[in-house]
Amino acid sequence: MNQESRTNIIPLLVLGSIHILFLLYIITPAIGWLSVLGLIPIIGYKHLPIKINKLNISEIGLDVFSFSLGILFTIWIIIKFDTSPVFASALIGSLASFIPNTVLGIKTKRIQNISHAKLAIYAGSFAGMTGLKYFPDILSLIITAIIGGVIYNLLRNSFTGLGGKLGSIGFGAIILYSLSATLLTIW
Repeated sequence: MNQESRTNIIPLLVLGSIHILFLLYIITPAIGWLSVLGLIPIIGYKHLPIKINKLNISEIGLDVFSFSLGILFTIWIIIKFDTSPVFASALIGSLASFIPNTVLGIKTKRIQNISHAKLAIYAGSFAGMTGLKYFPDILSLIITAIIGGVIYNLLRNSFTGLGGKLGSIGFGAIILYSLSATLLTIW
């Protein structure tokens, strides 16, 4: 296996693991081990375009900050306006979509980062749909935002055209935080 093939497997493993956790967490109690059939789409990941980003601390920081904004604004809308989590997330996604992708027809590196930031806000809004159920304190929200921002940064240019990627990232951040918190309480 050459170096490029080894680096391309990382996004596959991350998104595939999140989808496996999703299936086990949501579907298994309802229909048992037949839910393993839901793993079939993972085979299709091999044919989706994958591009590895070079680690850039400023991009990761922007993604973590944007992801946390998505969480915070979604929770704020749920509490302030006593609305459904789905409506709050959709509103945040709609508002973030108004952030322009270009300025005067020019798309610089900074504008591209802003374009990714609005997608990270939307991914964070999916994590915020859980409301305060999984966020007993501010530290849990910060840890979830860091996990989600890093996952988003890792997958930001991969799986273009895959529906549900942002929601999977939001769910993955919540479930990975919940698993780590549970493991820490066991120890």
